[in-house]
Amino acid sequence: MNILKQSTAATIKLGPFIDDTDGKTAETALTIAQADIRLSKNGGDFAQTNNTAGATHDENGYYDIPLNATDTGTLGRLRVAVSKSGALPVWQDFLVVTANVYDTLCSTDSLDVNVTALADDVITAAKFDESTAFPLKAADTGVTQVARVGADGDTLETLSDEIAAVKTDTTAILIDTGTTLDGLIKDVPTVAEFNARTKPAADYFDPATDTVANVTAVGTTTNLTNLPTMPADWITASGLKADAVAEIQAGLALEATLQAIRGASGDTLETLSNEIAAKMATAENIEGTYTLKDAIRIILAFAAGKVSGGGTSSIKFRSTGDDVDRIQATVDAYGNRTAVTLNPNDPV
Repeated sequence: MNILKQSTAATIKLGPFIDDTDGKTAETALTIAQADIRLSKNGGDFAQTNNTAGATHDENGYYDIPLNATDTGTLGRLRVAVSKSGALPVWQDFLVVTANVYDTLCSTDSLDVNVTALADDVITAAKFDESTAFPLKAADTGVTQVARVGADGDTLETLSDEIAAVKTDTTAILIDTGTTLDGLIKDVPTVAEFNARTKPAADYFDPATDTVANVTAVGTTTNLTNLPTMPADWITASGLKADAVAEIQAGLALEATLQAIRGASGDTLETLSNEIAAKMATAENIEGTYTLKDAIRIILAFAAGKVSGGGTSSIKFRSTGDDVDRIQATVDAYGNRTAVTLNPNDPV
């Protein structure tokens, strides 16, 4: 029994067709049309071939019978039969198989099988291609894997050290070691300097001599004794005379007066406040245009945020609040970053 590839056109040789009278003379001039070529697919009823072409004589009573993809579309047994007046009936059986089976038997394909178990030691070192089985290069081992470098040439160990250094610097800024704010505060006056700028010399307060023991007792004309404790809310708004309120208010410094108080450099408090705010904003730029707040957001996304795109060429690191992509990196097959976009901004 010959084999045919499923759903594939083929031309078969059918014959020999011999004279039905003497049983030996080859019939070489038969007209075999489509309706004469009958097919039975896997034991089914006979029907004419789907191919519209008829048969063509080859030699010695053998005819070429064309079959198309529909004729060979059913797996299993296929009988091709022709009964033509003047010749004895001729038929031939074929086996229609899958393309994989056919190409395994007749070409260079390998038979597909489902393996449920492997014998011990069936996969040897010679049959194992580690360069395609793992994303790391074949030459990488325990030590060299850690030393693999990124797009900027830094190893994982170098990146770890740099992150640790940033953490140390951040801690130093937060606890104020004296290296971050000293240069931003100018000319804070001493008590003596402040008294000199705001009060007459006779009213100076000297913290070294003006103690309780050195204060002269206040003279009185009438000594009040055995006074009861003043109850809460004893002095009410209605109990204050208008001229008393005016006197209290007159003794308070106006906002314009406070703003006009100047430091040793001649700057007003408002000017000093604006300068300090401007310099504080400049000091926060720890690298390029990124502030400390920006850097911490990016580091948190890299260390603790959600990650998507692993195993692809595009990896994203989400913010810890899962509301914005902080880092978007384009990587190659080995995880090397070829492009990085950072987004430290507030979520929209």
